[in-house]
Amino acid sequence: DVTKLTIGLNTTIDKVYSLNFIDTPERKSFAFFGAFNYQLVKNKIITSQSVRKEFVQGLDNPLSGSFGIEYKILENISIMGSTSKNYRLPTFNDLYYSNLGNPDLKAEEGYGSEVSTKIMNKIGWVKLTGFYNDYENWINWQPQDNGLWQPQNNNVETKGLEFLTQLNYKKFFFRGN
Repeated sequence: DVTKLTIGLNTTIDKVYSLNFIDTPERKSFAFFGAFNYQLVKNKIITSQSVRKEFVQGLDNPLSGSFGIEYKILENISIMGSTSKNYRLPTFNDLYYSNLGNPDLKAEEGYGSEVSTKIMNKIGWVKLTGFYNDYENWINWQPQDNGLWQPQNNNVETKGLEFLTQLNYKKFFFRGN
């Protein structure tokens, strides 16, 4: 069994000087985070958990985090699942870009989850994933009546299937004497 714990602190000061910005915006933030990974039953089950809390001047940001698990049914077949609570602050371009930015934007906040199965062999792998995401205040740049694009907050729900594959090909050249 293997256990790994990661913890940390982060502080950031974002300040922008640009001719394209009306102001000289500044954002100070402080965050703490932790991640815990655990492998058991001879690496047949692997879990990962994480948590993050960010404090930004004048904002009340939610606690975000994730949980994931992978189970190796056989040596070459795995099933995986994960869920997460996410948020993202608007960028300075989203907020302040000259004549286009939207200073009234809210931070994106939502949930995501997915379930996958992966089959591997000597020549590559195939992975099928089902996903679902639900976000409030998703930041999306949209065309306005005047033809210019400006960021807006929208509620967004996405769901679907994703199919990925990778094939490996090796060509060997032999030179005789």
